[in-house]
Amino acid sequence: MDIIILIISLLSLLRGKLAWVLLGLLALTNSYLGAGNDLSTFLFPHNVSDSGIILYVALFLYILKKNNGKLKTSSIGKYLIAFYIFLVISILIDIKLNNIDLISIINTGRHWIFLSCVFIFYFIPTEDVEKLVIYLLRATAFISGIILIEYLTGIKIIGISSVEDVTKAGQAFVRGAIPSTFTLFFIILLSGDYFKFSRKIKYFYILLFSAVLLVSMIRSMLAALVIGIIMSVILKGKLKTKSIIRLIASLVILTTFIFSNPLIKERFRSGMDDLTSLNIDKNIQGTFSYRIFHLAERMDYINSNPQYAIFGIGNVVEKDFRDIFVIGIKDSETQRVWQLVSPDISWSSLFIRLGYLGTFFYFLFYLSTLRVYRFRKQSSLALSLYIYLCLSLVMISFTSFDIAKGQFMILPMLVFFYIIKKVNVMNHER
Repeated sequence: MDIIILIISLLSLLRGKLAWVLLGLLALTNSYLGAGNDLSTFLFPHNVSDSGIILYVALFLYILKKNNGKLKTSSIGKYLIAFYIFLVISILIDIKLNNIDLISIINTGRHWIFLSCVFIFYFIPTEDVEKLVIYLLRATAFISGIILIEYLTGIKIIGISSVEDVTKAGQAFVRGAIPSTFTLFFIILLSGDYFKFSRKIKYFYILLFSAVLLVSMIRSMLAALVIGIIMSVILKGKLKTKSIIRLIASLVILTTFIFSNPLIKERFRSGMDDLTSLNIDKNIQGTFSYRIFHLAERMDYINSNPQYAIFGIGNVVEKDFRDIFVIGIKDSETQRVWQLVSPDISWSSLFIRLGYLGTFFYFLFYLSTLRVYRFRKQSSLALSLYIYLCLSLVMISFTSFDIAKGQFMILPMLVFFYIIKKVNVMNHER
């Protein structure tokens, strides 16, 4: 399937249809926007994201040629260059000291190539970004609809995996699949004034996306949704009576839905029990304590070696790393604990791969994107992006691997430079 998307996207690139190219890029680098996984056996076994790398390189060269080799630098670009310098030094250490071969380095570090979008996305026409946002909204809604239908009926349409779970009382139940990649982003964006939809269409999308989050019963996402709504109202700086009433009504409706469902209520209760029972003897009570101890175990390891503390263990592949850690997801076939793969928390991967220095440089780069906040008065899109980035850093990063992947920044950077260009035009017209 990914090969077909790649071919269609490349043909669109030749025709200058960049909105479709960007949609294809996001689909290939985000496991079909959450509708599949990153492994493909189509024609030959490979990662879907590798097709995304091919498409990205083609897009990079296309824009470079179209702009006579010019790249756009900015303060964000300076932070990225600092991070890339660190990666080069880390690769040299891998080769000289860690005896890691070049193939392993490419396999584990190739996703950072997507961060170089900082140098080219300024040249993407604003109309293509506007089209992309609409296309992406519709694709996310389509996937969300399928998730709901499969969850409610049990009929497998494309087989998006539901999650089987058990309450502390031993009651078995099924949760909906993990929501599509950009579901939270679009709920925040729809809560603003960016889309010029009718009220019915706007609320339809919000209801659809909220329903997907609810049936997934992912506590961090539901909590992020509530906090995102609150941030959206407060940071607009227009706390009028009407806005306050809408905020309170939205929160009452949302919390009523959450706690009227006994399974969701039980999920939150068990989460609070997990949080309050957290202790230092590595007695894992639930998912929160699991993630904390997963991170602590990796940090203890790199703390034992100055080189690892500064630069991390580098780009060694999973199969070549000896069994050290006991906390982690077990391979379904071998029952071996995954040592370096951590799909449930970004920080474990960042610290063990990059060390404290590399994580610090990446953190500075990430923080530099939050400067989009200063454009919030000129663009509701800016405020939505800011809230999304904050929630991803502070909350979702502890329950997801997303921000530890270079492709995470593709959509934020597209939106970031789109906003800058629109604001520049507005200022010029004044």
